[in-house]
Amino acid sequence: MDNKYQEASALEFKDDGLFKISTKYVRYEDDFTEKIHTFRDVENDIWEIYSDGCKKIIVFKKYKTNIKNLIKLTAINILTNLSSSTLVNYIHGFLKVFSEQEIIDIIKNKEKILYNWEIYKSNKINSFTISTILPALNFLKNILIYLSVNNLLRWNKNDIENISNLKRFKINKYTKIKSGDCFLNTEEEAKILNYISKVSNYENLTSKDLDEYCVLILFYQFGVRPKQVGMLKLYDLKTYKINKYDETLHVKFQKIKQRHTMNAIPLVRKIKTEWIVFFKEKIRKTDKHGNYYFFSNNKNDIREILRKVTIKILGYPINANIFRHSVAQRLVESGANLDEVSSFLGHTYSKSALVYFQVSAQTGVLINKALGISNIYSKISKITHGDFISIEELNNLNTEKYIESYPHGIAISGIGGCDLKQNLCKKNPVFSCYGCDKFLPLNDKSVHENVLENLRSIIKKFKDSSLSETHSPAYMQLKSLIFNIESLIHEIEEKK
Repeated sequence: MDNKYQEASALEFKDDGLFKISTKYVRYEDDFTEKIHTFRDVENDIWEIYSDGCKKIIVFKKYKTNIKNLIKLTAINILTNLSSSTLVNYIHGFLKVFSEQEIIDIIKNKEKILYNWEIYKSNKINSFTISTILPALNFLKNILIYLSVNNLLRWNKNDIENISNLKRFKINKYTKIKSGDCFLNTEEEAKILNYISKVSNYENLTSKDLDEYCVLILFYQFGVRPKQVGMLKLYDLKTYKINKYDETLHVKFQKIKQRHTMNAIPLVRKIKTEWIVFFKEKIRKTDKHGNYYFFSNNKNDIREILRKVTIKILGYPINANIFRHSVAQRLVESGANLDEVSSFLGHTYSKSALVYFQVSAQTGVLINKALGISNIYSKISKITHGDFISIEELNNLNTEKYIESYPHGIAISGIGGCDLKQNLCKKNPVFSCYGCDKFLPLNDKSVHENVLENLRSIIKKFKDSSLSETHSPAYMQLKSLIFNIESLIHEIEEKK
């Protein structure tokens, strides 16, 4: 009985009319560029599809029987009902994993594949990586659903639910989050903030420089995805006057990776006040004629910009996921609730953000992190500064080069000098000095330790008064400053 059925099935796959492609062209949208494309080479074995702003190639030449048309029909279904990026992701994995004979065997043995799915998956993991198998299995399930919907080859509509319930690999997506390996450490954050804050002459920045600064700021402040940054258009950035002197800049990101398109409500975020100038300068230098996008309309270009600028700052690349996880953890540590974190990240379901609360340390440990006294965060590296000076050199400094200020009402002076002169510096004294290459620190550990203790008392006030205040730029600036002072003290100790 089985042999007769298998012989019949083999003949069916050679039937040219079984999976006939009737459509001559396919219209689809690249959701990245929001452009409608028409694909007219359906019968060709090489497809050119636009996905995420790029032309992608799909090659079907490895399949010889009518299975090729079945795969194409499934691909057309995904292209028109899901997205071009989903198709490219699924089918590239599928083409690597499944041979023609293997697909035929799966289709012929419905009961076997449905009831032995777990065993089948386990066999595959020995030959391919998870990142290749997962999209391949998704495409395979789409093939089986296509057969069931159209009542082909013993597959029928009663099988759809069983196919949908076939589970993928159980992957702990949050392993790196729970281990803490996917967050920016204090040193990295300090270097990034110092890199942004040390710019004084914005007019001299090139278009390439501005791209790097703006991309870095968007990832650091908002934890967005490369695709969201690449999709930004000029009209997505709006400047609003608060009063005669102050203004605010809002950026509108598109929600992506939503399970339902109706959930794709744009995310509006406000750029940190002192960073607005980078975006205004980029807008000013952008050719408005025919330039629709704020950056390049290609998410791979955005990834490359981020990779290069982080290598420039840290000596190694940091990807968008690290920034995204770090933003989420900063929110949790600052006292944000589950809904606030989910909303900020653009999650449809709040449970997706639960992991950040599960790995968040106890309040006491968080305070220690902010104070710079936790063993966990004790990694120290040298910060940028000019030459050390003695107390005699400090006393002989010109008044304009002598640093003094009153951050949060605390008088701080005698920490060193400024090689630029304070009246020419556009930065905030004390806050910006530690980590600045124009700073001439006093070679006296006790002076900097005294500053450190004063700032720690301010941090404690933030924590004691209200956790919500730790969202503020002032609090984040204090954390960065404390790290820089600790680094300087450590450097003085090493010199002795």
